[in-house]
Amino acid sequence: MPTTENNENSHPRAMNKANKARREKELNLMKWLKLGSIILGILIVLIIILGVVYEYVYKPNKTLARVENEKISVSDFQEAVRYQRTNLINNYNYMAQIYQSFGMPMDESTKSSYETQLSPEYSGFMGNQIINSMVNQKILDFGAKKAGFSVSEEEINQRLESLFGYYPNGTPTAEPTAIPLKNTPTISAAQLELLKYTATPLPTEPVSDITSLEEVGPSEPTKIVEPTSTVSATEENTESSETAPTEVSQTPTEVMSPTPSLTPTVYTDEMYQNNLNNQFANNPYFTKEFFTKQIYYELLQDKVTAALAKDIPAEDDMVWARHILVKTVEEAQNVIDRLKAGEDWSALAAELSQDTSNKDNGGDLGWFMHGEMTEEFEKAAFDQEIGTFSQTPVETSYGFHIIQIIGHEVRPLTSKNQKDAISNAYNKWLSAAKEKLNVKIGNDWMDYVPTDPEFSPIL
Repeated sequence: MPTTENNENSHPRAMNKANKARREKELNLMKWLKLGSIILGILIVLIIILGVVYEYVYKPNKTLARVENEKISVSDFQEAVRYQRTNLINNYNYMAQIYQSFGMPMDESTKSSYETQLSPEYSGFMGNQIINSMVNQKILDFGAKKAGFSVSEEEINQRLESLFGYYPNGTPTAEPTAIPLKNTPTISAAQLELLKYTATPLPTEPVSDITSLEEVGPSEPTKIVEPTSTVSATEENTESSETAPTEVSQTPTEVMSPTPSLTPTVYTDEMYQNNLNNQFANNPYFTKEFFTKQIYYELLQDKVTAALAKDIPAEDDMVWARHILVKTVEEAQNVIDRLKAGEDWSALAAELSQDTSNKDNGGDLGWFMHGEMTEEFEKAAFDQEIGTFSQTPVETSYGFHIIQIIGHEVRPLTSKNQKDAISNAYNKWLSAAKEKLNVKIGNDWMDYVPTDPEFSPIL
């Protein structure tokens, strides 16, 4: 009986070289397919890992701006944007609740303002504000440290406590916020002549008819009730023996029990810490550390501005001006020609001025000091004589102005002037600090502006 080996060797297909080669080729193909599948699987895993690394490691730490060695990363920027959006949404909801409590719909201009700021189309503007604000915070930090200003941990904690209404050392006494001012000079006759104000007519008829006393007649006399004297039961009778003793009432006086009042709950440190932690525990948009850092910058800026405010004078050189704003130099020259021909300033302002905020009151800008207007406008106004108007158009980024000067004098600063002066001084200080630092802002921050938390306007 033949063996199996002899049977296989004697099979005609087993001895076929072509079949053998095909078999080897199939085995090699299967081998490469398995190897390719393994390589493809590895590549997919690598892509997933790289995507995770990019999304959660590289992207959050990507630098968008830098001040010296301090960087502003994508995660820092996005947290600041979300913080701003959260504040706007909270303010909107608060305003909506106030309107609803009075049964009124929210004012359209107020509603529109919030909706615009929180719209996806506005995200670029918000992002630009935030990135520049964050850079300015870094510049403030460098400049303040160089000038010797600092904020302690205790000061930050005190501000945090006050925000949550916790005063372990007692409620502080409120300080006046208004700045004491000197008397302001009144409008002169010459200024009134320039302004040509129309006096408000007084009423020519009495507001109400008063009936004469003769028509009313005498009134009934008022009854005077004499008080009844009360004598104490223990008081000795000092009257003479001829006078009958006064009978004393022995009715007992009712004793009123005090009305029980609610005992206030003591706000303990433990309660404060719980409130503080709960505020950020479920907040996905910004952390306690971020919020605390904002307090740090706020306190640091307060210290710098307080130091700058000491050098702000109580009075300053000011100009009172009004203007007519038009779009082209030809229009401006036409206004000047019409003024020279004797036409009324206020009428021309109402007819032609593009400044809708003041065109109906003669283009009056009120008193302003240096630093409040654009450079070209300010120079022309402060160089011009009182009572004159521009003989040539004054060009600024807003258009072409014809300026009339009503007054020019040293005046005491109002509360607004004081705040504006301090703000101008701070901006100059910040610009000077920036010049000494290496500041770089990238162009790709717009790719990372978040639009959450989502805003749902109340209808």
